[in-house]
Amino acid sequence: QMKVVNDQRNSFEENVCDKDGQLDSQMAFSFCLNAAKEHNDPKAQHNTGVAYRDGEGVGQDDEKAFYWIKKSAEQGFVDAQWNLGVLYHNGTGIKKDQTIAIEWYQKAADQGHVAAIQQMKVVNDQRNSFEENVCDKDGQLDSQMAFSFCLNAAKEHNDPKAQHNTGVAYRDGEGVGQDDEKAFYWIKKSAEQGFVDAQWNLGVLYHNGTGIKKDQTIAIEWYQKAADQGHVAAIQQMKVVND
Repeated sequence: QMKVVNDQRNSFEENVCDKDGQLDSQMAFSFCLNAAKEHNDPKAQHNTGVAYRDGEGVGQDDEKAFYWIKKSAEQGFVDAQWNLGVLYHNGTGIKKDQTIAIEWYQKAADQGHVAAIQQMKVVNDQRNSFEENVCDKDGQLDSQMAFSFCLNAAKEHNDPKAQHNTGVAYRDGEGVGQDDEKAFYWIKKSAEQGFVDAQWNLGVLYHNGTGIKKDQTIAIEWYQKAADQGHVAAIQQMKVVND
């Protein structure tokens, strides 16, 4: 019997662990799990994670799938890097995080992973399109990935348009969880750089007490700044104020 087991183990190490998640039985899974734990083998760790992800040879478990795939990815195993990106992208076994997903897609692409290269092409095309178009729209952030790009531009490039739209996204809960304080923070940063839509919206935030204590005097100051730049709603608001 042990000869059979050892022959199976040898065959498994040579063949089964070479296949992306194709764990044919509970015994094969047991061998793979052992190699993942005892030998810190990245291929075995990846395939253990895939087995947990798909419920092949073991009960389906997203958190364990994430754990093992991440351990493998951190050792540089390219298929694990790709699959870890997918897990972050979909929120499988971990909270969704498009920024981290893209980081792992890029690592896999750098190693020549075909699907990752294609995904990064899509990401970069979206980024280019986003920078040209999405950030031109008042808060029209079409996805979490678009929001991630906008937040990055707001932080890294101090871009007032991106800061404004990041704030609007937080205000409205578009592509990100609704958060009035973060909305105020980003809209204010943009307004202070002279972005007219942000000046108007900052006035509204002060007027309504959204993310900040109500202050009608400060609200009017920002309405006036926007009106001075020709913002139609701000001009109308200042007409009401002056009347």
